[in-house]
Amino acid sequence: MQEISISEFLAKRKDAALELLDLRTPLEYEAEHLPEARSLPLEELPDELEKLDKATHYYLICRTGRKTRIGGELMEAQGFKVTAVAGGMYALRDYQAAQKKDRDV
Repeated sequence: MQEISISEFLAKRKDAALELLDLRTPLEYEAEHLPEARSLPLEELPDELEKLDKATHYYLICRTGRKTRIGGELMEAQGFKVTAVAGGMYALRDYQAAQKKDRDV
């Protein structure tokens, strides 16, 4: 499965509409998520695959990357094109903190 860093993903989404699936639980999603992310908990993914378009390239995110790896492997095995956002929401928080620190300097 392909991976993309959070900084690469954030840059890429500025230029195009991307289909981002957030594989975390509904509680985790409600607490924090990217605006364009669609909640699709990993536990529901197998039952929801038939509703997804195989012609669409999906980007996957979770908290740390574990659910993304599991979900990505499942999707790829079913013929979907997927890219994992490396490090998940933790990487996003780290990236945002570094950006804020750079602005504050």
